[in-house]
Order: sequence, then C-alpha cells, then structure tokens
Amino acid sequence: MAHDLLSLVDAAALKVTRNLNPTLYALKVIPHHLLPSIRGPNEQHHPALAAAIAISEQKESRIQDIDITSLNLSDRTNNLFLNTLLKGRQAATKDIVKKHRSVASKEHRELRILMNSRVTGQEMKAVFKKSKQLQYANIHVRSKRLTIDQCGTDLVERVLDLIEKERTTELNLSYNSLRNEGLKRILDLIQQFPALTTLCLRYNTLNFTNEHGDSAVKELASTLRRLPHLRYLNLSANRITRKLAEILSPMEQSLSLLDATCCMLSKEDIEYLSGSHHTRGLQHLLLRDNYDFGRNWEAAERLIRNVANNLVELDLEHCNLSRIQGVAARLAVLAPRFKCLRSLEIQHNFLTARDQINVVVEFGKCPTMDVLRLSFPIKEEDVFLLEDDDEGRTDREWFENVCKKRKAEAQHHHPGGNTCKCKLLIVYVYQEDLVFHSAEDQFVFSI
Repeated sequence: MAHDLLSLVDAAALKVTRNLNPTLYALKVIPHHLLPSIRGPNEQHHPALAAAIAISEQKESRIQDIDITSLNLSDRTNNLFLNTLLKGRQAATKDIVKKHRSVASKEHRELRILMNSRVTGQEMKAVFKKSKQLQYANIHVRSKRLTIDQCGTDLVERVLDLIEKERTTELNLSYNSLRNEGLKRILDLIQQFPALTTLCLRYNTLNFTNEHGDSAVKELASTLRRLPHLRYLNLSANRITRKLAEILSPMEQSLSLLDATCCMLSKEDIEYLSGSHHTRGLQHLLLRDNYDFGRNWEAAERLIRNVANNLVELDLEHCNLSRIQGVAARLAVLAPRFKCLRSLEIQHNFLTARDQINVVVEFGKCPTMDVLRLSFPIKEEDVFLLEDDDEGRTDREWFENVCKKRKAEAQHHHPGGNTCKCKLLIVYVYQEDLVFHSAEDQFVFSI
C-alpha cells in the first residue's frame, strides 16, 4: 500500500489517478484539517480538488507539474479545480485584474497543469477572463484533449492562438461552421501542435467540390503532412467528393481511424482507399451514409479485403448495400479475413431479413466479434421463418432460434468447415421502412 501511495507523488510532479485524500495526508502534503473542505455537494473527496488544495495551500511543496487527464473530469469540475488553485494563491482574482499587477506572477512558483478542456461559444468570455487570472497567478494550463465547438471561425482562431500547444494530442473542432475560408484561416495554427494524434473537423460545412474547394484542399493536405504523429482523422459530414486522394496522399504515416461518414465519397475516393498506404494499419473505418459505396462494390470489396486483418470497427450503415447482388454471400466470403473485428454496423441498408441473419451467423464466427447492428423491414415476404405461425416476429427468442437454426444448417451442409464455440453476441435490430426508423431492440444471445 505504501509503495502504491508513493508512486502517485514525487518531489516535482503529481499525476492524479484516484482519490488522493489519504494519499496526500499520508505524504504530509495536505493537513488533516483541510480534508473536510474538499467535500463538495457533488464532488465528495474528489481527487482533482484534493490535489488543487494540497498544491495551493502548501508553500513548501515543490510540485510544479500536475496531470489530471486520466480522470476525464467534467467541465464543471475542471473549473472548480482551477478556481481552487487560484484561491490558494492567496490573491483575490478581482484585485489582480483591477490592478494589472504583472509582477504578481513572480510572487508564486510556476505551476503547470495538464488537463482535458472544452470551450464553447457561450463560455468564451469566461475563458478569456480565466486565462488572464491564471497568467497573473503563474499557473499555466495545457490541454491534452482540447474541444472547441459552436464557436465560429473568429473565436476558434482566438482560442487556438491563445493556448499552449506543446502537450495537446487531441484537437476536436466540430460544429464550428468553418466553411472553406474559415478552415484556411486556422490551418497555420493547427500545424503548430507538434504532438497531435487526433484531428476532428466534422460538421464544419466544408465543401471541397465548389469553386473555392481546390485551395482549401491543398492547404489541408499541406497541414496534414506537417502532423507526423496524426493517427485519427475525422472528416465526417463535409463534402469531399473526389478529393480524398488529394487530401491524404501527402501524409506518410498510416491511419488508425478514418471517419468519412456522410462525406459523399465517390468511386474514385473508394478506389483510392482500397490501395492507399494510409489504410494498412486501419483499425476503425467509418463510412456510413455514403450512398455510392454499394454502387461500386468491386472497389469497396477490395477496400474491405485490404483492411480486414487489423480492423476492429466497420461502419457501413446506410451505404446502399441492397444494390449489391448476393450481398450476404459476398460478405460471408470476407468474414474469415477479420481477425480483430468487434463491431459491424450494416443497418438502414434495406437488406432482407434472410440476408442479415446469414450475416449474423457468418460474422458470429469471428473470434472477437461483440456487436452487430442490423435493420429488419417491417413487412417482408421472405422473412426467414422457423414455423409458419412465426411470420412477423422479431422478438429475442425468435431471432436467437432462427440464427441457431441457420448455423446448424450451415454446419450440416459443410461438416468440415470452420466451427467455433458458442459465444455471446449483442445484436441491435432496428425496424425500418422508407418513411421512418423506429427505436432499436437489443438481443443478447449465444451463437
């Protein structure tokens, strides 16, 4: 136990991974009488607040770096943490701002905080005010995972210019309506994040196919080339038709995640991915709502074959798979290639119930498969039935029995084929028609 406590704190750095009250008290970093003040109404014994009080109250403490990123704190708790530190610096924030005491920073030792941060348009005034207060108190906040959303181009640019960039690994700029011109304004700032592994640009109304698209594509490609550690790229809900090769080709490294959901990918885009070095180590491929995927099955099949070995997650929801003749058989041929696949989503493709049950049986053989998402039509003549009076059923018992019967039939027809032990499988089934999609039902059964 003593070794476990001592491993959390050393002379200069503190990494918070759990409740720190007993730890800090045992190490004489925090006096016993301060422990009750740590308990807030919804934050009882919170390790982040404990650490904040400990560092701020103890003048003899030599701790200069504190990392609270592993706690995944809420925005509210992050603010409580910083406010506690500011209060502990024994200087009223209002007085500091009023007097503009730039020398105040010399009165306190430097403290560097690594945390996860989220900035929204509604909080922007408070963010800039807090930044000044922290600066005067000689507290430097760095964000490991930084989210800036619902702000617009001007505010995004101000925040990116303001923050320290060295330790940031994840940058999420979703829902800012940047458009092409706004993206071009902030790309120079994005290049200044040397450790960036994740970049999310989803829902920014980017349209790389219009008259201003070419210059934005070139500048984005140039920026991605300058981010050598980038492994996770999310471009979803932006129009990048026929531009994917130009965007990705300058990058030398392969990707672990590519989210091109609702990007209106063309045949050329799919063909590029099928032979691209960026997909060699791909673990997550999210292509939902790309209607041309099912229309170009040869390129799509090549892509799936090439990424299957390492893939953990494959999302093909609403990809027009019903256009593929014999889709269940074609998918079944690919199933043995997946060694690591845990999640497959093919709902809202208007496939027959028979085809989807066959998919469950074949992909249920994958050694790591956990979750399948399907859609059954509300009315369908060829529903795969056990008994004549089962027509229309899609309850758990019916679904499990149908899948087991289909598996038994497959083993009977191919006795020497691939067999596997029964395993638990979570299957989410939606009821769908051309007008609406109802809520999903969850089936958990062994197959």
